Formats: sequence, structure tokens, C-alpha cells
Amino acid sequence: MSKIIPENQIVLELTGSRAIRGVGLFDLESFIDEFLRGLRAFDRSTRLERPLRSGHPTKREEYVTALRLVKLEAGSAVLTIEGAASEETDTEMFPDAGTLAFTNLNRMLGAIESDAVFDADVADALSKARRALGADGKIIVRGKGRRVVFDEAKEREVIERTHRQEARSMSISGRLHFIDLEPDRIGIRAADGIDWTCRYPEPLEDEVRRLLGETVWARGVGQVTGAQRGTLDIEELQSVGPYEQSELFSYERIPLSALAEAQGISGPTLADALTLPSDVTDEQLDGYLADILGD
Repeated sequence: MSKIIPENQIVLELTGSRAIRGVGLFDLESFIDEFLRGLRAFDRSTRLERPLRSGHPTKREEYVTALRLVKLEAGSAVLTIEGAASEETDTEMFPDAGTLAFTNLNRMLGAIESDAVFDADVADALSKARRALGADGKIIVRGKGRRVVFDEAKEREVIERTHRQEARSMSISGRLHFIDLEPDRIGIRAADGIDWTCRYPEPLEDEVRRLLGETVWARGVGQVTGAQRGTLDIEELQSVGPYEQSELFSYERIPLSALAEAQGISGPTLADALTLPSDVTDEQLDGYLADILGD
């Protein structure tokens, strides 16, 4: 008979060829690092932020991984964890910081169980966490009313869900902010926040060098691969050029008569013929439509 797990706790049962009689500290460290990376990536993906970055974690990233090990039981490796809010928690900027880590973890488990498109960064982190336990590694997560198993089969399914959007012909525009000449690829950050990693053919290399730092337009075959992330094989690339305010647009409201005169319109138009008098009644309008439709 399984033990009742409190609502504020989750049990991780780790099994695999590298976790038979306990688990090595190095393997456990690798598992924890990747598991926490997956939690950070999941939080960023749900908020449609850019992919994980290197360097010291932000304050929010610290909160979404603020979990405490409260029990380590005999077995392969059975860990009981719970949220670890502290007195230093910035509740003014992050009012939900006390429960943020636990909420984020439960949402990630729900995403694993669902059939929705999965974020590639999260899938990669969970895959590495599982494999830290061995090729046959398995992560069993138990909570109040929930049991989620992340094994090799579930890993394949999750990775497959990251590739559901098929590549198609498309065009993008944004700032060319990154160049890597080996291999030939560039980064274009679009106005909607998506960072596109683009491959380009060799004949475009001189143009790519010239356009670094500028706003560009690119056409090719690509796909969105995750929150704020996409890939594109460039077929055509050109500069967008600086923005210009033409005389066609103005902040002042210009009378229709002045616009008509500027366009050389001096007589009645089809639009005038179709304009109804302001005092027309509903009965007259019904009769007019009946005559037109032959009713």
C-alpha cells in the first residue's frame, strides 16, 4: 500500500543501470542539474520568452527551481521534495514566488502527460536527466493524485512532439544580430521576439557580412521550433532599409473633398451612387433590397 503524499510534496523515484544500489553522487548531480534546467526552460516557454541562456540565473529562474530535498529513502534513489521559499523571497515583485517552483513543476508534469506540442529545450533537459541514470533510466514522479513516468518510450514521444510543425515556405524580417561563418549561419531576431537561426548559401556570404546589425528581410523554408525560436534555410536575403514617413500618412484629419481633389476626382463616383440618404427608413431599405433581389 503506497504512502499518502502531502499536497506540498512530490516524490521522485530514480531507477536505471546507474541507480541500482543507490545512485552515484556525480550521476545525481548531473540529474539534478538537467532536471532544474528543464524546469527553467519550461517556465520560459510557457511565458513565450527567449530560449535558455548561459550565465547566472535570474531571480525568477531561482524561484522556479526553489525546491528542497526533505527525505532520501532506501531504494534506487527515492527523493521527496517540496517548495523552498525563504525570508529573502521578493514577494513584492514575485507575489507567487512562494509556490512558483511547485506550480511550475506540476505544470511541467501536466505537459508531459498531455498530447500538446512540447518545447525542445525542456525535452532536451529531461532526456539528459533521464540518461544520467543509465540508458534504461526511468524517472517516476508521484504526487497527490498523480503518477508520471518519464522513461525511454515517453522521451521518444516528447521529442516527437517538438517537431510537429512542418517546415514550409515563409518570409521573416528582423535585425541580423549574429553571424557564424563556420558553419554558415546567422541569427535574425524578429519584432515578435522569435530568434531565427538561419542557414545561408555560400553566394550570400558577402551580403550577410554587409548586413550585420541591420534590419533585413529573408525568404526560404523554415519552421518555428519552440517558444521564441525558429529555423530557416535562406533562399533570398535583402536589406529592409530605413523607415520613411511619406506624405500619404499624416496625423491631421484631411477632408474627403481635399483628398478627392488631390487625386483629380471632380465628379460623382460609384461610391457616391451607392451612398444612402441619412433619413432612409428600414421599410424603404427593405423595399429597395426586395426590388434588387427580385423578392
